Amino acid sequence: GSCFSFNILLQKSEQSLASIPKVDMSQLHILVVDDNTIAREISVAYLEQIKLVVEQANSGEHAIEKLQEAKEPYQLVLMDYYMSGGMNGLKATQIIKSKLELEHVPKIILTTSRSHSDFADENGIELLDNELQKPISPSLLLDAIMEVFGEATTTRAGTRTKKRSHGHGRSFDMSTLLPIQGASI
Repeated sequence: GSCFSFNILLQKSEQSLASIPKVDMSQLHILVVDDNTIAREISVAYLEQIKLVVEQANSGEHAIEKLQEAKEPYQLVLMDYYMSGGMNGLKATQIIKSKLELEHVPKIILTTSRSHSDFADENGIELLDNELQKPISPSLLLDAIMEVFGEATTTRAGTRTKKRSHGHGRSFDMSTLLPIQGASI
């Protein structure tokens, strides 16, 4: 029975509890890509609850095809990392962001049940706009979307590596905490 105590000096946040996105959310055209039908339908249901226009693809290849044939461009792709039987989400992201000649290149949020460190060194990671850890909740999904479109949120939706000030005028690189993410003390 050890007992530990410590003091933390915190500053009052300058962020408000509510945040309004800089884009008209009702106008977002979103593509959900996941080979798991249930996971895909859950994401679609969450997005449709907030009245977003959502379409589905069951593989990276299918997503690329839908993006190329879209009459109305997608602003966001919610891309699963691991999809069996084809290219993974990072490979699809590389093709979408670097090789497709789209008039409008969508933002991409990678969804995964794996730890960031499992794929942190893979090609294409730098092309992602955000990451979202599964299981996805409606709140974290909305936060991730808002972050991608330029709004800060008060909760941590995905694994971001942006530097944050820790109150003494110096910045702190949040990615240094990735090795202990989810650790129990």
